Amino acid sequence: DETATRLPIDCLIHAMGFQAHAWPTGLTFTPKTLAYDLSYGEHAKVFITWAKAEGVSQVSDGLSMLVYQAAFAFQRWTGMMPDAALAL
Repeated sequence: DETATRLPIDCLIHAMGFQAHAWPTGLTFTPKTLAYDLSYGEHAKVFITWAKAEGVSQVSDGLSMLVYQAAFAFQRWTGMMPDAALAL
């Protein structure tokens, strides 16, 4: 509804399994909004670039999620927790 008040978005997560090239319009972001892409590297670049162009200052891709998932899997198998921060 065009007359409805738009609430600001706190967190926008891109979780599509493919590279979309059209993003929602009319969203309201705040200085605290976080845009997060579950993919990483080149696959996240289009979404991250779009979010920055929309005024989102806090953006992140999924690399840290991947690294920490691997660290916890390693701990489960070996009993030793690697320092995942070293990989980032």
